[in-house]
Amino acid sequence: MRDPHSFANFADISIRHADIDLSVDFDRKILKGHIQLRCQVLSDGVKELKLDAKDLEIGQIENDGTKVKSSVANPDRRPDDAFGEGLVVYLANTSLKAGAETSIKIEYSTTPKCSAAQWMTPEQTNGKNHPYFYTQCQAIHARSLFPIQDTPSVKLTYKAAIHVPAPLVAIMSAILVSSSPSHTFTFDQPVPMPAYLIAIAAGNLAKADLGKRCAVWCEPEQLKECASEFDETEDMLKTAEELMGPYEWGRYDLLVLPSSFPYGGMENPCLTFVTPTIVAGDKSLVDVVAHEISHSWTGNLVTNATWMDFWLNEGFTMFVERKILGRLYGEPTRQLDSRLGWEELKETIKTLGPESPFTELYTPMEGVDPDEGYSLVPYEKGYNFLYFLESVVGGPSIFEDYLREHVLRFRRKSVTTEEWKAFFLEWCEGKGIRAKVENEVDWNVWLHGRGMPPSVNNYDATLADQCAALVNKWLEVGRGASPPAKSEYDSLSTLQKRVFWSKLVDHAPLNVKVIEAMREMYSMSNVRNCDIRCNFQLTCLKSGMDSMRSEIVKFIKEQGRMKYSRPLMRELYKTNKEFALKLLEDIKPTYHIICTRMIVADFKKIDDKNRA
Repeated sequence: MRDPHSFANFADISIRHADIDLSVDFDRKILKGHIQLRCQVLSDGVKELKLDAKDLEIGQIENDGTKVKSSVANPDRRPDDAFGEGLVVYLANTSLKAGAETSIKIEYSTTPKCSAAQWMTPEQTNGKNHPYFYTQCQAIHARSLFPIQDTPSVKLTYKAAIHVPAPLVAIMSAILVSSSPSHTFTFDQPVPMPAYLIAIAAGNLAKADLGKRCAVWCEPEQLKECASEFDETEDMLKTAEELMGPYEWGRYDLLVLPSSFPYGGMENPCLTFVTPTIVAGDKSLVDVVAHEISHSWTGNLVTNATWMDFWLNEGFTMFVERKILGRLYGEPTRQLDSRLGWEELKETIKTLGPESPFTELYTPMEGVDPDEGYSLVPYEKGYNFLYFLESVVGGPSIFEDYLREHVLRFRRKSVTTEEWKAFFLEWCEGKGIRAKVENEVDWNVWLHGRGMPPSVNNYDATLADQCAALVNKWLEVGRGASPPAKSEYDSLSTLQKRVFWSKLVDHAPLNVKVIEAMREMYSMSNVRNCDIRCNFQLTCLKSGMDSMRSEIVKFIKEQGRMKYSRPLMRELYKTNKEFALKLLEDIKPTYHIICTRMIVADFKKIDDKNRA
């Protein structure tokens, strides 16, 4: 077993536990301290421990108390190489037998180049008085935070001590054990997890309890609003347990990050990171929390072995998320959300190109930074595959039994697509349906085929048809008909409104006067739901509505979530390249490096397509 995105020799020697001690230096924008790695030998006579490391300053290294030498694993690394330079530690005892344990202590510091770290000045926070720091390690950025085996194939427990200046608070993806007057915070994570789920945040943070196991953390200025927005978190967690089995992580807290966070959420155990863009004031975007809760079983407890197997993480999580939504808000809501996901998958594959290897479910990414392959494909194509399998095996009740068995078989382990398939067929054998499944499932096309899935699932269209009917009425307005009554839009659920605007994007360009009429009738300038705002603005851009440009720029500057910023920046680049490049330079100081790199990659793809 190997991971093409890691230098680690984890088949020979594997990290089982890490003790971390780091000081957060806001002035120098570094973390400094040490990490002690307790490793298990898996092959007799292993001579070295190969670690992933990127842009780290390595100091003294000890192996079981003896100073040892080290070297760089990738001496020819290019400055822009996402894989880093790696670190080879030469063991003091080269006659260790399989099963033995050995300990490596590494003194080190990060550098300002650390791709996992986001440093924010006081001016970039809500309170404007204190600096802020947080990490984002998925997919392969943990190596810029620690020398570690940065592969999802390796799971470890950890304990940590984080030192921050007063009056700041540190929190991690672990259970908070203690805090001292000197502002040292200690943590314990007893459940094994991959390195990409180790997370740290430090800032002027306040906490509001949401239940016995749940709380929300954020800057004090946001606390009341965030506590109200996420007050159903405990109910979501209980619903997930009814579906998937006991929650093993102890606590489920949320951290609402500053606006530069590039994702909707990040499923760090015990402490999900979420974007403030989901705080809409009406709980209309808290489905993100259902998604991140689902990761507690699929992704965190059962983990994809490599980034090519990423669909086992996100496809399963989308499936569990929508099961939760169906139980909480009704099956029609799950069906509508599934249809919305299908439409978003079509748009994603159109953007990537139907022959792109990144549209394959098992994604070939040897030598490619996993961030470059990040898209909705593993989420929605994976979801559609599982929905299809559910129908093949006999429906929800029997398939939900399989989901629980899947977790029981692979909990606290990492799994490849082949291992998943083997167990699924084994489960089918036990149900007497293996021959039926093998006859009806084209494994090669589903897992390795490019473009859209080979079959279309029959989602209920009742709620979606209401959205489509209103879209068609507005299209008729462009042909001279009278506008529909405002009450038709008001009667839609928020999810239906998201579908409505998503469908309108597909019909753009529209008559500008029609868009102006919708903007006024629906008070679009006052909408807080960012999904709706983004799709409305995309419709405007695709329709050449220049009067909206300042409002679009304002939205891009006030948040850094890739779901919104990337498609808006792509459309701006298509229509005014110089303007988009200038805007990119303007937002770089406040955006996360992951997002700006992906925007640059998007621009390059547009240029390449134009040259072809």
